[in-house]
Amino acid sequence: MNGHTEWRTSTFSAPNNECVQLAVSTEVTRVRDSKRPETGVLTFDSEQFTTFLTSLKH
Repeated sequence: MNGHTEWRTSTFSAPNNECVQLAVSTEVTRVRDSKRPETGVLTFDSEQFTTFLTSLKH
């Protein structure tokens, strides 16, 4: 992600924006808390993100 990071919020999020946000590039996917973005970011490569999502479904 060169320079500007574009964070996206799901259209299914709560009205007061209580959800996670994603920033996706060709190299990594970043995840953060929309209410407290200053608390940190999780960064995953493609394989790690797939594993992360799979673990949430179980």
